[in-house]
Amino acid sequence: MGIQYISHRITSKEKSTSMKPYMTILMLLLAISAASAYKLPSSTIPDGLGVNIHFTEAKPGELQMIVDGGFRWVRMDFVWQHTERTTGEYDFSSYDRLIGALQEHHLRAMFILDYSNKLYESASSVRTAAGRQRFAQWAAAAVAHFKGRGIVWEIWNEPNGSGFWKPKPNAADYAALALATCQAIRAVAPDECIVAPATSGIDMPFLEDCFRRGLLDQIDAVSVHPYRQSGPESAVGEYARLRELIKRHAPAGKSIPILSGEWGYSSAWAGYGDALQGALLAREWLTNLAAGIPLSIWYDWRDDGTDPKDPEHHFGTVSPAYQAGAQPPFQPKPAYLAAQTLTRALAGTHFIRRLALGTRDDHVLLFGDGQRQVLACWTTAPAGHSLRVPLAARPVELWSHLGAMLPVSAAGAVSIPMDQAPRYLTVAAADPVLAALPAFPELTWTTVRIPGQRLRVNLRQDGPGDFEGAVRVTLGGVARETRIQLHGSNSTASAGFDLTERDGQAVTATVQLLSQGKPLLDPETATLRLAGEELLAASQARADGDAKVHGTQAFAKALPPEPLPGFDAPVWRLDYQFDAGWRFITIGPPGGQPLAGQPRAIGLWVHGDAGGASIRMRLHDANGRTWQPSGPTIDWRGWRYVELPLNDQCARWGGKGAATIRPPLVWDAAFLLDNISRKSCSGSVWVTAPVLIE
Repeated sequence: MGIQYISHRITSKEKSTSMKPYMTILMLLLAISAASAYKLPSSTIPDGLGVNIHFTEAKPGELQMIVDGGFRWVRMDFVWQHTERTTGEYDFSSYDRLIGALQEHHLRAMFILDYSNKLYESASSVRTAAGRQRFAQWAAAAVAHFKGRGIVWEIWNEPNGSGFWKPKPNAADYAALALATCQAIRAVAPDECIVAPATSGIDMPFLEDCFRRGLLDQIDAVSVHPYRQSGPESAVGEYARLRELIKRHAPAGKSIPILSGEWGYSSAWAGYGDALQGALLAREWLTNLAAGIPLSIWYDWRDDGTDPKDPEHHFGTVSPAYQAGAQPPFQPKPAYLAAQTLTRALAGTHFIRRLALGTRDDHVLLFGDGQRQVLACWTTAPAGHSLRVPLAARPVELWSHLGAMLPVSAAGAVSIPMDQAPRYLTVAAADPVLAALPAFPELTWTTVRIPGQRLRVNLRQDGPGDFEGAVRVTLGGVARETRIQLHGSNSTASAGFDLTERDGQAVTATVQLLSQGKPLLDPETATLRLAGEELLAASQARADGDAKVHGTQAFAKALPPEPLPGFDAPVWRLDYQFDAGWRFITIGPPGGQPLAGQPRAIGLWVHGDAGGASIRMRLHDANGRTWQPSGPTIDWRGWRYVELPLNDQCARWGGKGAATIRPPLVWDAAFLLDNISRKSCSGSVWVTAPVLIE
């Protein structure tokens, strides 16, 4: 028997008994399913994949197109202001219609309980005790009205940003609202799924502040929006650190998963485009699946406009224009085809493990359903290549990320073209050769050139479990090995090696990871050159961004706040203060300074203040284009070595010539501190001179 949905006006004083017999039957039906309906999706694909929408009334054929694209969830604002226009009276009728339409298409909803209401709060936030009480009452009424329908309820959207919490973010105010709302919901619908805090980025300081205030006692999952202008693979380490943070603050015995509640790439970002956006959608979902993220919501369903210069208009998987009577009713972009291909290629499977094939830049993910096996393969290396995958079983099929069948070569093995767009290799029967391939170690490692004739390989474990093996480094034709052991997430180790080359000379090192004496992956070779302390000695700090936003900065050579880990080098201190708004600081030599060689990445040591600013650099190339490689958000305290990839996926900021980096390069900013949160903040970071990596 299907559950019928009731659209009617509810008031806090409603006493009508005309619906009581029907409501009694309805509530019994809902109670039967409530225990399981709220649960997060299974690991079977495509159960946990969805898309953000901006409507309650779908166009004819629109929801079917969403289903045909492989999406199984929609995320949508559930707006307080629109559903309580008179004090204490709630009108959920538009969401009744939406839920009814979603259920007809077997789609589940993630509703965002947001934003402010002018009946109670003047700003776009909830900061008063009376406002919190009213918000919690409204949220409880909404959840009680829709309980048992498999909805995931999210409390607010990006409260850590001034765009959605005015006049500026405040973790204490948000946590107070979230806790009051959770308690009100649990009183009327204890089995519903509640998630929070939906941060912009993986904002560790804001998250930890909320966790310390007891948020993890009440919620079922932590939702984050891991936006970045680097590859989605860079989120894996951040997920690992967030899991450790959750583990430290969660109630004993409570397992709290991480959700990717909103994340996308704009095809209008500098250096991007529709084709790259499609490849990144597939890589984002695949990365999340491999990282154990049970729900991934792509932002956005439709493009929001057609202005080619406005990135906000171009996050969609389809064009914005509705084509009445056409099939499909919206023009698909490559992102839509990528979602459709991924969900069809992997339908019914679940993630098994990443295989240790090729180099660590090569991502080879094994999925299966107990019989059929599928490999999803791509590389983050700057140059494409072919990867040989040993196989015994046949038949096999190879598909592009947009659904085109590709030729399969080589008997006894398959050669897969590897670039930044995934391919899917399907194997009709379980293959014992695939089953025997070793798993990729859940490690990240960097080869670091240190002042004072020293080289070091730094390793960090990004997943659970232990790793015991060795690092082999070949310098000048001589191989040397050091044993390493790592235990559990975020454990670290390092292997040091003496050099004969002086600081001004380039060093070429080949690094290989060994397990039980056998190589796990192909060796990696890098040439490393210290840029030299004269670069920062000649640099000046300059404010940039919105001239109306006040900020201060001071940059000078200084003593380190604590010793560098295992070596000594000159360091520079940047003191900064940002008011709320778009503001950043560039550190660079006046008139620029040439870079030596043709670097593919740039590394440096940063002493973080957990202030939430983001690390970037800025360079000019021979085509006259300006490029901005991006690094991590500073969510740590103390020293950390970071690398910024320098490739065609870097943000591009104007200039003439082809959309490809062309050496020689010139420094514009050897260090750039970007206030990506747009909230007021201040602090101090210390940096060393950069290392150029070829």
